[in-house]
Amino acid sequence: MKQFCQLLLLTLLMLIAAETQAKQYDVIIKNGFVVDGSRTVGKKENIAIRDGKIVYVGLNANLSAKEVIDAKGLTVSPGFIDVHNHAESIVNSGASLRNESYLLQGVTTLVTGPDGYLAPKDIIAIKSYLKQNGSSTNVAVYIGHNGVRQQVMGMKPVLANPEQIAAMKKLVKQGMKLGAVGLSTGLMYQPGMYSNTSEVIELAKVAAAFGGSYDSHVRDPVHELIKSYKEVIEIGREAHIPVKIAHAKLVGLDNSDLFPQVRKLINHARDKGIYVVSDQYPYDGAFNEWIWQAIALPEAMQPANKRDYNRELISNLLKDPAKRAELKKYNETNKDKFTWIKAVGYKSMRIVVSKERPNLVGKHISELASEWSESAFDVMSELIINPELNVNITYGSVLERNVQNFLMQPWNMISSDGAWSSDSKTMLKTHPRSTGTYPRILGRYVRETGLLDLSEAIFKMSAFPAKFLGLGKRGLIKEGYIADITIFDANTIIGRSTWVHPERLSVGVKYVLVNGKFAVADGKMTAKMTGQFVRHVSVEK
Repeated sequence: MKQFCQLLLLTLLMLIAAETQAKQYDVIIKNGFVVDGSRTVGKKENIAIRDGKIVYVGLNANLSAKEVIDAKGLTVSPGFIDVHNHAESIVNSGASLRNESYLLQGVTTLVTGPDGYLAPKDIIAIKSYLKQNGSSTNVAVYIGHNGVRQQVMGMKPVLANPEQIAAMKKLVKQGMKLGAVGLSTGLMYQPGMYSNTSEVIELAKVAAAFGGSYDSHVRDPVHELIKSYKEVIEIGREAHIPVKIAHAKLVGLDNSDLFPQVRKLINHARDKGIYVVSDQYPYDGAFNEWIWQAIALPEAMQPANKRDYNRELISNLLKDPAKRAELKKYNETNKDKFTWIKAVGYKSMRIVVSKERPNLVGKHISELASEWSESAFDVMSELIINPELNVNITYGSVLERNVQNFLMQPWNMISSDGAWSSDSKTMLKTHPRSTGTYPRILGRYVRETGLLDLSEAIFKMSAFPAKFLGLGKRGLIKEGYIADITIFDANTIIGRSTWVHPERLSVGVKYVLVNGKFAVADGKMTAKMTGQFVRHVSVEK
């Protein structure tokens, strides 16, 4: 009898201990269809979270916690990682990183500083901003070629000498020690456009020594696309570094049939052991703005106050035949300054918004020039000076079939190339990618067209970028991993933004946890700002 009582007491104590242990969970997500980010098919599982980490994934339903989410009928996935985001522009403006647009897309981490923008001082400023103001999403950064080149050499249109390269290498090393995920370049823009390949290779070697990667806005994506992609691969081969072609696309009418060459080029490089990947936003046009903003001004025509650079100023200049001729020459042929017209050409400029004359939408400037029997620059001029028209153009027209061609490639991940702030003065309103990228993938290209299956799409938005960028234990629903989690309705999720209404927020995301805390609950933002600065997992050799 005594032994029986002792056994009964021991059993009771074990049950109490188990119950106490169960109640130590902070969050339980039960009954959800878990797609864990690993490319495997999803299944119904329960998830337990404690102290910001996933501590249990499995079928045990006897779990309890302070907060319990019944995810029946919903999909549970890792939080999405936007590998090409311009949140640095929001930080620079002093606006809040509430990131409502991105959280409602299911994004939990923004990787900022692509296109070569950030010098070490800029990374320090971002880290200071996050410490003082917080962020609702995590933030990671690149160290930028343009940023370090400008710090060392200014905007001089010359090649760097050995001393200048050595100085830039020190700054790249400093950036990597600050936690950057790798080196980014904007070789189409000043001052990166003045560099040669060997300069970039030397800087990429520094990032490689830390286990970082190389991200490239390629040098000439319109006029020399294949050559530009080959340069990225050469940098990867010579610097022994993983490389990523940023926002990959076939821009312009002349490049529309090049996808077989691009795929062959990348696959061949990967077969040779060069780790080449790309990222892409799922829209048929690149950066866009009002057509008058495409006109760059030589120094003599620039207003004393930058705020006076407006449509009225441009229109008045274009109405003067002599000044129009000067602007045409400057925008089309100057060698030392970046202009959109020179960089992308009229066959890449497509009208995306024209409320007053909707028949213009979808037309390239080159096509209108042919139809109107005028020069392309004169077509743009007439559209600008007509006070009854408000025309918005994309600088990088892409065919939908080529959007889909890239999306299907196993080496391609997803990005937005956007930025968003609730501050109306800083929100980038002109492109739908800032508000719709990730739900567009899940709604249009998974659910509606079946181009991608769900597990593959989530892999491209979570585990793939996390591993490539060295973000540590993020990107998977797995025990021991950080609890960055998105819960969405796969039957309703969709991006609602368009060229005409880029401000429309996405729908279908129900819950988002950032570092184990709810940033979105019941489809609405919470007050929590639990994002962190995410360092690259450094492995300096």
